[in-house]
Order: sequence, then C-alpha cells, then structure tokens
Amino acid sequence: MPQLSDEIARFLDGDRPNASAWLRFGAGALLGACFAVFTPILLGLWAFGGPEITLRGGQLLRVDLLSLLYPLGAVFSGGLFCLLTPRAPNRPARALLGALAVSPWFAAVALCIDRGYAAWQGPHTVTTLLGAISIGAPLGWVSHLRTARTEPI
Repeated sequence: MPQLSDEIARFLDGDRPNASAWLRFGAGALLGACFAVFTPILLGLWAFGGPEITLRGGQLLRVDLLSLLYPLGAVFSGGLFCLLTPRAPNRPARALLGALAVSPWFAAVALCIDRGYAAWQGPHTVTTLLGAISIGAPLGWVSHLRTARTEPI
C-alpha cells in the first residue's frame, strides 16, 4: 500500500489527474504551508514591537493576529487552489477559480491592517480583490500545464 507522502508526490508531479478531493486539498495545503516560513519574522515583530505596530504610511498592523492568520490563510487557500482549479475546463475559468481560491488568504491579511477585524471598510475589500486578482488569476491561468499545453492558444 503506497504511503500518503508518495501519493502526494505523484499528485504534485502531475501523475494523478483523477486524484481524490482530499488528496488535492492536502497537497495544496502542504504547498500553502511553505508560506509559513514568514511566521517567525512576524513573531519577531510582535516580540520587539508589540501586538500592533504602525507602518510607514501611518497604517496600523496587528502583528499578533497576522502571525496566526497569515499561515492559516495560506494553507487554506493552497488547499482550495489545488481542489478547484483542476475542475475548470479552460484557462479563463482556472484564472477565475485561482483568484477565488486565494481570496481567503488576502482577506485574512486585510483583517490585520488598519483594524479590519473591528470595522471592515472599502480599502480592505479593495486590498483583498486586488491581491486575489493579481496573484490568484495568473496562478490559475498557468496551473496544470499538462492540460494547458493541449489547449489552443
């Protein structure tokens, strides 16, 4: 019986076009967990600057909340990305699903900026949408290149 790590490795190599939803979500969550590498930096900012710091532009950043939500958002968004994008029939649909998949991560970050956790405002929505569209849509567009190579350009 193959190990789960072998199954995930085969999925990431593109060997499992019909992988289960759990395997897709798990593999994506592992990829998202790679972004947890920034968490020690956030914890250091929290230790030396306190739970809320002021950025150059005068914006407040809730570092204690960000150190929790940033890696969790990355893990969840990575899982959603690998779960949703393979189901799309073409590149534009994958781009849309890619933007949708990474939006929880950007929303989690926006919660920590300028007291978004207390009162969500228009700039928080704009930040989330711009981040999701500028990062998620291109990732969705180029995801699953084996399928994309067979499509006409």
